[in-house]
Amino acid sequence: MKRHNDALKNIETEERDERDPKSKMLLLAQSMDDRDTKIANYKFKKTLEQNLDRLKDYKDESMKRDFYKCQIQLSIMSTLDQLSMTEMELNVLCHQASLTYE
Repeated sequence: MKRHNDALKNIETEERDERDPKSKMLLLAQSMDDRDTKIANYKFKKTLEQNLDRLKDYKDESMKRDFYKCQIQLSIMSTLDQLSMTEMELNVLCHQASLTYE
């Protein structure tokens, strides 16, 4: 319940901050950073997938180690993406709960 209340406070703070021009610029800068990060992560993910395809027929211990290392990195990236999406869903649900119906 405390987590829910904290999320509601964050939404209220964000709404107040959106009216401030400085906050709008900060949000824009953050979104550009987020976009660049997402693009970099996408490219890295594609590289890992290519490496997995290349290494799937490993012949020695080094290639086997690299194969499993790529699999682990890809799994970590997938998990972080899912956590991010879950956090966004939670924010939407908290906002929806804060709305009053007439």
